[in-house]
Amino acid sequence: MKRKRLIRTTILFFISLAMVAFIIWNASRTGEESRVLSDSITNSIKDNIESNNKVPPALSGTDAIRNPSANNGNENKVSVNSYRLKIFIRKSGHLLEYTALSFFVALTLVSWGMKKDSAFLTTIWVSGLIAFSDELIQSFTKGRNGSFSDVLVDLCGCIMGCFLAISVFLLLYYIIQRQKNNKKIENCKKISEND
Repeated sequence: MKRKRLIRTTILFFISLAMVAFIIWNASRTGEESRVLSDSITNSIKDNIESNNKVPPALSGTDAIRNPSANNGNENKVSVNSYRLKIFIRKSGHLLEYTALSFFVALTLVSWGMKKDSAFLTTIWVSGLIAFSDELIQSFTKGRNGSFSDVLVDLCGCIMGCFLAISVFLLLYYIIQRQKNNKKIENCKKISEND
């Protein structure tokens, strides 16, 4: 393996390993620790939405936002359902964790030399196994429980991470091909100028 490729693969591997460690650390936090973090993020977002009276696009149409007309006469005031917002934030966290994990695992495997289609299938299997392990760890952690719906959300994140990696590879392929074509055009111009 060339030196640059070895360095790139090693860096990607350690980023992937750090993502796995972060996921396991989150899973091993007690229910109280997890609740405190979720509540602080939820309250911060809720206060921001209600004080600015603006609904972020990601929350539009979700159950987290109460219908302004149902707010006892304050028709223009946005109201946030804290419980639904917390669920949305927690599920989004799962989705983002596994999107990032799968993205870096896929990049690592391709950088290591695995064919892209095999790398993406392997990424989904590895990330899915980690998702299952994550929920298994939570089921043995004080104040927590494992959830099959979280595994499904995690798998959606795995697929999104693979699609993101595919998009990056396609973009890089397009850039490389364009550079090659530009060099060919420049060489053709040089040859025609010399004739």
